[in-house]
Amino acid sequence: MSRLMFITVMLTALITAPQASAGLLFHFTEEGDDVKMTASGSIDTDELVASTNCGVDCQWWQTGLYADGTLHLLGRDHHPSTQVAFGFNTGTDLSPWDGASGPFTVTNLGDWIITDDDGKTFANFTVNASLGFESGLAVDPSHLADGIWETSQSWLAEDHTFETLGLLEGIYTITDAVSGEFMTIQVGVSVPEPATLGLLSIGLMGLAGIRRRRQAA
Repeated sequence: MSRLMFITVMLTALITAPQASAGLLFHFTEEGDDVKMTASGSIDTDELVASTNCGVDCQWWQTGLYADGTLHLLGRDHHPSTQVAFGFNTGTDLSPWDGASGPFTVTNLGDWIITDDDGKTFANFTVNASLGFESGLAVDPSHLADGIWETSQSWLAEDHTFETLGLLEGIYTITDAVSGEFMTIQVGVSVPEPATLGLLSIGLMGLAGIRRRRQAA
């Protein structure tokens, strides 16, 4: 097998192989006359900061989005009698989900129905020492496995568009300043996963190197 063929085969195998989950993704897409939200991925809560102020303040009622001008939150029927919450380490930039820079402009609670149910409730906030909301993750502790919270679920807002739901297209990621764990809200915007982009770059550099050596020969 030629070197060029070998690199091509290996690159194809790497791209098509299952990639390990890293980080949570809440992806909104327009599908026909509806808007769909698909939640996927996983996050290691042991790498975040456990909240000592959760309690009843971490409850979340109904399914959907909440925006009050300073906070951009989403969640799904999160009101168990026991819940835990995790925030990001000091130094983390929380601005992607805050105020004018966030993905939501209006509140949409009650517009969403659950279409793919993994049974896991959640809300993307925690409570700080001042009992104020901050970006994070509140979950039912029974859904944690060795500190890992993983989800695969979808919601649907029928007869809606991004515009009617007040969704602003873009990619809004909060990455923990210490651990690198991250959570992303993506509205529209289809881009390759970072791992795939890296593999493609390596493959293209390898092919370019072979072409240069052949031209020099």
